[in-house]
Amino acid sequence: MKEKLKNVAAFIQLISKEQKSVGAVILLGAFAKATIPFLGLFFSSRILNLIIEQSYDECGRNVACMLVSQLVLGLIAQACSQNMSLQKQRGEDGIKRRMAEKAYILEYEEYEKQETMDAIRRANNTGMSMGGVEHQIELIYGMAEQLFAALYAMAFLVLLFLQVDAQAGNFFTSYAATLVLLLLYVGLFGFSAKIADAIQQLQVKVQEDNDHVNAMYGYLCSTVEDEKNAKDMRIYRLQDYFGEKNEELIGVSGKLYLEFGKKMGIHMGKNSAINQLQAALAYIFVGAKAYYGVVGIGDVLLYVGAINRLVTALTEFVKKMAAFQMGQMYLKTYEEFLNRPDMSYDGTLPVEKRDDGRYEFEFHDVSFCYPDSEMPVLSHVNLKLDIGEKLAIVGQNGAGKTTLVKLLCRLYEPTKGYITLNGIDIRKYNYREYTSVFSVVFQDFCMFSMPLDENVAAGEKVDEERLAAVLDEVALSERVAEMKDGTKSRLYNNNGEGIDISGGEAQRLAIARALYKDGPFVILDEPTAALDPIAEAEIYENFNQMVDKKTAIYISHRMSSCKFCDKIVVLEQGRIAETGTHRELLAVQGIYAKLYETQAKYYA
Repeated sequence: MKEKLKNVAAFIQLISKEQKSVGAVILLGAFAKATIPFLGLFFSSRILNLIIEQSYDECGRNVACMLVSQLVLGLIAQACSQNMSLQKQRGEDGIKRRMAEKAYILEYEEYEKQETMDAIRRANNTGMSMGGVEHQIELIYGMAEQLFAALYAMAFLVLLFLQVDAQAGNFFTSYAATLVLLLLYVGLFGFSAKIADAIQQLQVKVQEDNDHVNAMYGYLCSTVEDEKNAKDMRIYRLQDYFGEKNEELIGVSGKLYLEFGKKMGIHMGKNSAINQLQAALAYIFVGAKAYYGVVGIGDVLLYVGAINRLVTALTEFVKKMAAFQMGQMYLKTYEEFLNRPDMSYDGTLPVEKRDDGRYEFEFHDVSFCYPDSEMPVLSHVNLKLDIGEKLAIVGQNGAGKTTLVKLLCRLYEPTKGYITLNGIDIRKYNYREYTSVFSVVFQDFCMFSMPLDENVAAGEKVDEERLAAVLDEVALSERVAEMKDGTKSRLYNNNGEGIDISGGEAQRLAIARALYKDGPFVILDEPTAALDPIAEAEIYENFNQMVDKKTAIYISHRMSSCKFCDKIVVLEQGRIAETGTHRELLAVQGIYAKLYETQAKYYA
């Protein structure tokens, strides 16, 4: 229980970073909600006793006091409940925002790990089925309410147990009866706690067994609902295939939950029997005390109600605690993600702002291995990127081309060696300022379901003149003019009505975004892979004009596209194998020449 309460406190602390008043609202609302039924019990017993005593004036005052107090507490409880609705949503949104913020400062290679993504995906999938952060807050609210109810009930029961008549010589009026009742209730509550623990373990097991099914079901739903898959779905009649997969998953899940339902039924039956036994004991004990004149007739309602409330409160508290623990097993992934270490080193030096674009990078004996791997992706790379130089990096798949770019952009940190900008280790620069130097088109770039102009400008503030210039440079002006809303057209249909664009058009927009940013260092990783030959030729012909006097790295599998570069670097198995111009490398008849001639013969 201590560990469980610690988890509750840790969760409240996590949420309180976004909603500072959430703890206070939970306590006040739970207190008000738990107090209302006990006020009803307390005043009802008093009113009944006063009626029996024919004290009607006093009875009226008690009725008025009960109504006013219940009204005030009801308003407080309702206000807290309304506030909790807002707090829950803000808490959920706050966690998601902090996750996004963390993603920007987390080591990229850590974020890119499969196990990290799997853990987050698993937490999201399970969070959706269990209510996620909002559901956890509701459970804590419920636990606080039941805890207050239990404390109230115990206070009333202490009063009941103190009311004995040892002189009456009757068992029910003695301390012995109180002791026996307490022992019986402790034993029954122990059984209830064991049943609750068994239910929790059963829920955890069925949820874990069903994790893969939930993930696959979510994938199937998103796949069949994505309009981009419609052509393949129809031509290959995949609706039957996915329908069968869906039925298969439902069958597996159905068996799990059928077995789960049977076992839960047995546990719930045991719980009901214990609850009925506890209620019967309460009526016998309090009824006997009333019969022998130890308590008033009206007090029977109060004390029986208090005993039943205590049993219910403790049972519900244990249930909600079990449910919270179950959810916490998955939601703890968020906390673990937020507590992961930030970038190993974020410097403080500002990057010098230069109008002449004189930014010189150099790799100093750089090697890189992915975490948990001893196989080097890059090994002892020494490379200087001269100011204003157009550099092509070529090599077969897995040679380390994209990794080199990610190291340069500080998405990865070298395992050995270091990289400098104008002679200073890049780790000493402020990361946000450092990334402002680059305009990059990654191989797996993203265009978002947002307005076209905001996609290119990477924000809501758009320089219309500059936008028009870059769209013209990538030969998209006419296509954009044909769109219904021009540059304000929303891309894709998964976030409202939008325009579907081809892969080639998306790639042109990615290049336009890099040009719009106007970073002094341009990196293009397979920038024309989705373009047709004519469009590709246009990009090549205008490449030097596009990047102007900037330093540029161009990565490609197509050797013919490297002719316009000042220097070509050939990577093989993570090492620099050859360096030179297109003519120089053809003349030495090495790796580059072999790659070029292999491709060239298909165009002969």
